[in-house]
Amino acid sequence: MQIDGLLLETPSPPLGDLLRAGLEADAGAVAVTSATRSLSWAELEEESARLAGGYRGIGLEPGDRLASLMPNRIDLLVHYLACFKAGLVATPLNYRYTHREIDHALTVSGARALLAHAERAEDVAASELAGGLELGTIGYGAAELGEGAGAGEWGTSSRRCWRRSRSPARPSPTPPARPRSSSPPAAPARPRASPTATSRCAG
Repeated sequence: MQIDGLLLETPSPPLGDLLRAGLEADAGAVAVTSATRSLSWAELEEESARLAGGYRGIGLEPGDRLASLMPNRIDLLVHYLACFKAGLVATPLNYRYTHREIDHALTVSGARALLAHAERAEDVAASELAGGLELGTIGYGAAELGEGAGAGEWGTSSRRCWRRSRSPARPSPTPPARPRSSSPPAAPARPRASPTATSRCAG
Protein backbone atom coordinates (compact mmCIF):
# COMPACT_ATOMS: atom_id res chain seq x y z
CA MET A 1 0.00 0.00 0.00
CA GLN A 2 1.40 3.36 -1.02
CA ILE A 3 0.62 6.40 1.09
CA ASP A 4 1.40 9.85 -0.25
CA GLY A 5 1.33 13.05 1.75
CA LEU A 6 2.58 16.60 1.74
CA LEU A 7 6.11 17.29 2.88
CA LEU A 8 6.43 18.84 6.31
CA GLU A 9 7.14 22.56 6.12
CA THR A 10 9.47 22.28 9.10
CA PRO A 11 11.20 19.21 10.54
CA SER A 12 9.72 17.59 13.60
CA PRO A 13 11.24 18.67 16.93
CA PRO A 14 13.63 16.32 18.72
CA LEU A 15 11.87 13.79 20.94
CA GLY A 16 13.15 15.54 24.06
CA ASP A 17 11.52 18.78 22.94
CA LEU A 18 8.00 17.54 22.18
CA LEU A 19 6.36 19.98 24.61
CA ARG A 20 7.84 23.10 23.04
CA ALA A 21 4.72 24.18 21.12
CA GLY A 22 2.52 23.95 24.21
CA LEU A 23 5.06 25.69 26.40
CA GLU A 24 5.43 28.56 23.95
CA ALA A 25 1.67 28.94 23.37
CA ASP A 26 0.49 28.86 27.01
CA ALA A 27 2.69 27.11 29.56
CA GLY A 28 0.00 27.37 32.24
CA ALA A 29 -2.74 25.74 30.18
CA VAL A 30 -3.81 22.16 30.91
CA ALA A 31 -1.78 19.74 28.81
CA VAL A 32 -3.13 16.43 30.09
CA THR A 33 -5.91 15.48 32.48
CA SER A 34 -7.32 12.34 34.08
CA ALA A 35 -9.94 11.46 36.66
CA THR A 36 -7.45 12.11 39.47
CA ARG A 37 -5.19 14.97 38.37
CA SER A 38 -4.20 17.39 35.65
CA LEU A 39 -0.85 18.80 34.56
CA SER A 40 -0.13 22.03 32.73
CA TRP A 41 2.47 22.18 30.00
CA ALA A 42 4.93 23.69 32.46
CA GLU A 43 4.22 21.01 35.10
CA LEU A 44 4.54 18.24 32.54
CA GLU A 45 7.87 19.68 31.42
CA GLU A 46 9.10 20.00 35.01
CA GLU A 47 8.06 16.51 36.12
CA SER A 48 9.48 14.79 33.05
CA ALA A 49 12.75 16.74 33.26
CA ARG A 50 13.12 15.89 36.96
CA LEU A 51 12.45 12.22 36.30
CA ALA A 52 14.90 12.21 33.39
CA GLY A 53 17.56 13.55 35.74
CA GLY A 54 16.67 10.85 38.25
CA TYR A 55 17.06 8.12 35.65
CA ARG A 56 20.47 9.44 34.70
CA GLY A 57 21.30 9.73 38.39
CA ILE A 58 20.93 6.00 39.00
CA GLY A 59 23.33 5.18 36.18
CA LEU A 60 21.19 4.96 33.05
CA GLU A 61 22.95 6.35 29.99
CA PRO A 62 21.70 7.48 26.56
CA GLY A 63 20.85 4.43 24.48
CA ASP A 64 20.09 2.23 27.50
CA ARG A 65 16.80 0.34 27.61
CA LEU A 66 14.49 0.93 30.56
CA ALA A 67 11.73 -1.69 30.83
CA SER A 68 8.45 -0.73 32.48
CA LEU A 69 5.31 -2.28 33.93
CA MET A 70 3.02 0.74 34.15
CA PRO A 71 -0.76 1.23 34.00
CA ASN A 72 -2.16 3.61 31.40
CA ARG A 73 -2.12 6.81 33.46
CA ILE A 74 -0.50 10.25 33.41
CA ASP A 75 2.61 8.79 35.05
CA LEU A 76 3.15 6.73 31.90
CA LEU A 77 3.25 9.88 29.76
CA VAL A 78 5.69 11.52 32.19
CA HIS A 79 7.86 8.40 32.03
CA TYR A 80 7.96 8.36 28.21
CA LEU A 81 8.86 12.05 28.08
CA ALA A 82 11.57 11.49 30.69
CA CYS A 83 13.04 8.66 28.61
CA PHE A 84 13.09 10.91 25.53
CA LYS A 85 14.80 13.71 27.47
CA ALA A 86 17.41 11.34 28.92
CA GLY A 87 18.04 9.62 25.59
CA LEU A 88 16.78 6.27 26.90
CA VAL A 89 14.95 3.58 24.96
CA ALA A 90 11.54 3.22 26.61
CA THR A 91 10.74 -0.51 26.64
CA PRO A 92 7.14 -1.04 27.82
CA LEU A 93 6.06 -4.51 28.93
CA ASN A 94 2.47 -5.72 29.05
CA TYR A 95 1.19 -4.49 32.42
CA ARG A 96 -0.43 -7.85 33.22
CA TYR A 97 2.58 -10.04 32.48
CA THR A 98 3.17 -12.88 34.91
CA HIS A 99 6.62 -13.33 36.43
CA ARG A 100 7.50 -15.90 33.74
CA GLU A 101 6.52 -13.48 30.98
CA ILE A 102 8.44 -10.69 32.70
CA ASP A 103 11.53 -12.91 32.67
CA HIS A 104 11.14 -13.65 28.97
CA ALA A 105 10.64 -9.96 28.13
CA LEU A 106 13.68 -8.92 30.17
CA THR A 107 15.76 -11.60 28.44
CA VAL A 108 15.01 -10.37 24.93
CA SER A 109 14.87 -6.64 25.73
CA GLY A 110 18.35 -6.12 27.12
CA ALA A 111 16.98 -3.67 29.72
CA ARG A 112 19.38 -2.41 32.41
CA ALA A 113 16.56 -1.60 34.84
CA LEU A 114 12.85 -2.20 35.36
CA LEU A 115 10.26 0.38 36.46
CA ALA A 116 7.15 -1.23 37.97
CA HIS A 117 4.01 -0.08 39.71
CA ALA A 118 3.55 -1.36 43.27
CA GLU A 119 0.52 -3.37 42.13
CA ARG A 120 2.93 -5.66 40.26
CA ALA A 121 5.32 -6.09 43.20
CA GLU A 122 4.45 -9.76 43.74
CA ASP A 123 5.26 -10.83 40.19
CA VAL A 124 8.36 -8.65 40.09
CA ALA A 125 9.57 -10.28 43.32
CA ALA A 126 8.91 -13.73 41.85
CA SER A 127 10.80 -12.86 38.66
CA GLU A 128 14.06 -14.72 38.21
CA LEU A 129 15.71 -11.83 36.38
CA ALA A 130 14.26 -8.56 37.72
CA GLY A 131 16.33 -8.62 40.90
CA GLY A 132 19.49 -9.31 38.94
CA LEU A 133 19.24 -6.45 36.47
CA GLU A 134 22.36 -4.34 36.37
CA LEU A 135 20.59 -1.28 37.81
CA GLY A 136 17.87 -3.13 39.71
CA THR A 137 14.18 -2.25 39.84
CA ILE A 138 12.36 1.03 40.42
CA GLY A 139 9.10 0.82 42.33
CA TYR A 140 6.41 3.47 42.60
CA GLY A 141 2.71 3.87 43.34
CA ALA A 142 2.49 2.34 46.83
CA ALA A 143 0.48 5.33 48.07
CA GLU A 144 -2.20 4.58 45.46
CA LEU A 145 -2.70 1.15 47.05
CA GLY A 146 -3.06 2.62 50.53
CA GLU A 147 0.33 1.38 51.71
CA GLY A 148 1.63 4.88 52.43
CA ALA A 149 5.00 6.36 51.73
CA GLY A 150 7.94 4.30 52.85
CA ALA A 151 6.04 1.01 52.97
CA GLY A 152 8.89 -1.40 52.42
CA GLU A 153 10.84 -1.55 49.20
CA TRP A 154 7.92 -0.31 47.12
CA GLY A 155 7.01 2.60 49.40
CA THR A 156 6.77 5.91 47.57
CA SER A 157 4.95 9.17 47.74
CA SER A 158 2.81 10.03 44.74
CA ARG A 159 5.66 11.97 43.12
CA ARG A 160 8.65 9.83 44.01
CA CYS A 161 10.07 6.53 42.97
CA TRP A 162 12.81 4.54 44.62
CA ARG A 163 15.38 2.19 43.18
CA ARG A 164 15.96 -1.23 44.68
CA SER A 165 19.46 -2.51 44.15
CA ARG A 166 20.13 -6.06 43.07
CA SER A 167 19.04 -8.72 45.51
CA PRO A 168 21.75 -9.40 48.10
CA ALA A 169 20.86 -13.08 47.88
CA ARG A 170 22.20 -13.20 44.32
CA PRO A 171 25.18 -10.83 44.10
CA SER A 172 26.82 -10.43 40.75
CA PRO A 173 29.70 -8.08 39.94
CA THR A 174 28.75 -8.10 36.27
CA PRO A 175 25.37 -8.15 34.49
CA PRO A 176 23.94 -11.70 34.50
CA ALA A 177 24.35 -13.72 31.34
CA ARG A 178 21.20 -13.92 29.30
CA PRO A 179 19.72 -17.41 28.77
CA ARG A 180 19.99 -18.60 25.19
CA SER A 181 16.53 -20.13 25.14
CA SER A 182 13.64 -17.90 24.04
CA SER A 183 11.70 -18.74 27.20
CA PRO A 184 13.66 -18.95 30.46
CA PRO A 185 12.68 -21.57 33.04
CA ALA A 186 10.13 -20.55 35.61
CA ALA A 187 11.30 -19.80 39.11
CA PRO A 188 9.32 -20.52 42.29
CA ALA A 189 7.99 -17.48 44.09
CA ARG A 190 10.46 -16.14 46.63
CA PRO A 191 10.04 -13.57 49.37
CA ARG A 192 10.98 -10.04 48.46
CA ALA A 193 14.38 -9.00 49.70
CA SER A 194 14.83 -5.79 51.60
CA PRO A 195 16.48 -3.03 49.59
CA THR A 196 20.17 -2.54 50.09
CA ALA A 197 20.22 0.91 48.52
CA THR A 198 17.70 3.45 47.29
CA SER A 199 17.95 6.48 45.08
CA ARG A 200 15.25 9.09 44.59
CA CYS A 201 14.19 9.34 40.95
CA ALA A 202 11.76 12.22 41.06
CA GLY A 203 11.40 14.73 43.83
